[in-house]
Amino acid sequence: MAGLGAFVSRDIAYPKYKLHSSIILDSRATLHIRNNKARFLGLTPANKDKFLYIREDYIPIVAYGIIELTIQTYSYLKGRKIKFTKAVYIPTFYTSIVLL
Repeated sequence: MAGLGAFVSRDIAYPKYKLHSSIILDSRATLHIRNNKARFLGLTPANKDKFLYIREDYIPIVAYGIIELTIQTYSYLKGRKIKFTKAVYIPTFYTSIVLL
């Protein structure tokens, strides 16, 4: 797993990455990823054979769930809540990603 360092931390307790608590909107992502268990509206454990494949690397998916984000735009200055279903929980992922 040579390229794994670009995506995940080896230290679950304290990832040393500035954007760890951030969420990145990625139009090319294929699924929603959260690295914070507390941000889910409930979790269903994943089978041990479920992985996220990136290049030649694979990262275990711990669980599936629903996340809710408040998105602020010019049309919704106070924000609007959006639920993202089928999000995956990967605690070692450096940052959270949602696709649009």
